[in-house]
Amino acid sequence: MFKKYKNWYSNLSPLKQLAVSFIINWFIWLIGSLLGDKVFFDEPHSTKYHLFYATWMAFIPTMFSNWAKMKTLFKSENNTTGSAQC
Repeated sequence: MFKKYKNWYSNLSPLKQLAVSFIINWFIWLIGSLLGDKVFFDEPHSTKYHLFYATWMAFIPTMFSNWAKMKTLFKSENNTTGSAQC
C-alpha cells in the first residue's frame, strides 16, 4: 500500500505534490488540535481557532520539508516569465 502511494505521489507535478503534502499536514494538525482540546485544555476553542491553527501549522512543515520542490517550482515560474520579457 505504501509503495503504491509513493509511486502515485512521485508521478505528480511539484505543485500537486506540495498540495497533497499540505492537505495531509492540515488534517494531521486539525485532528491533533481537536484531540488536544479534548485532553489538555480546560476551555474549548472555537472552530475558527482550530481551522486557523491547522492551516498555519500545516503551512510551516509543508514549506520546510519540501523546500527543494518549492525552489524548483518558483524558479521555473520565474524563468518562463523572464524569457517572455526578452
